[in-house]
Amino acid sequence: MESVFRIPEPLNFDGVLADNWRRFKQRFDLYSEATDLPQKGNKKQVAIFLNLIGEEGLELFNSFSLTDAETEDLKKVVEKFEEYCSPRKNIIFERYRFNSIIQNDGQSFDSFLTELRKAVKTTEYGEPEQMIRDRIVIGVSNKLTQERLLRESDLTLETAIKICRAVEISKSQSKALQNEASVSAVTTKDKVKRSQSEKQIMCSYCGYNHDRGKCPAFGKKCTKCKGKNHFAAVCKKKEKDTNKNRKKKSMKSQEMWTCQKVQKRVSSI
Repeated sequence: MESVFRIPEPLNFDGVLADNWRRFKQRFDLYSEATDLPQKGNKKQVAIFLNLIGEEGLELFNSFSLTDAETEDLKKVVEKFEEYCSPRKNIIFERYRFNSIIQNDGQSFDSFLTELRKAVKTTEYGEPEQMIRDRIVIGVSNKLTQERLLRESDLTLETAIKICRAVEISKSQSKALQNEASVSAVTTKDKVKRSQSEKQIMCSYCGYNHDRGKCPAFGKKCTKCKGKNHFAAVCKKKEKDTNKNRKKKSMKSQEMWTCQKVQKRVSSI
């Protein structure tokens, strides 16, 4: 039957040992209660405890100065581990640490609340709920939330938590709506810009601005070249004829100049 219960993980000596010991002790007490460990003999209780605490924990146990009777007494063994892992706390420092906690930029309210709940455990305050409530009011990062909390004459921790969570959710939703509106505005602006850009292109077939596919010259006959699908004002035929005339005039001028030059030579002979 004992195998169905979760076995505590060995004591972790890395990180904050006092916190690690507290978690191991809590898990061991739950396992002990679930498996009826107190009903077993003292020697077996110690053996199970040392088996669960791990290799480093066993090495630590071997360094303790205990009598033979004490090594078989679970209460005495646990007391030794408690002395080593959780030395006497500096209450003033623990309270200073707790009262220095504020909500950091970008930190969620629930993360801030969890930090306060953990820190208050080492302060030995008589009314920890009230102390957490006060730290929320003082340390919350949003000033509008702080003003809202201060308006409550009979503020409880539960009410403070509800207000802070509601404001945070409302702020998050408002930000999401603003982002959607901003994206929509940019998209609309781009569409209008593209539409205007398309309309501003002058058509080379009619010479006017119009929507794509709506050229008034389509199917019409040019009055200059008799070609189709363009107006005379933008007729390319006119430019080609002009270029031909210029070329002819240039050739004629060249011929006249050559003749005049030949005549001068003949006259001089």
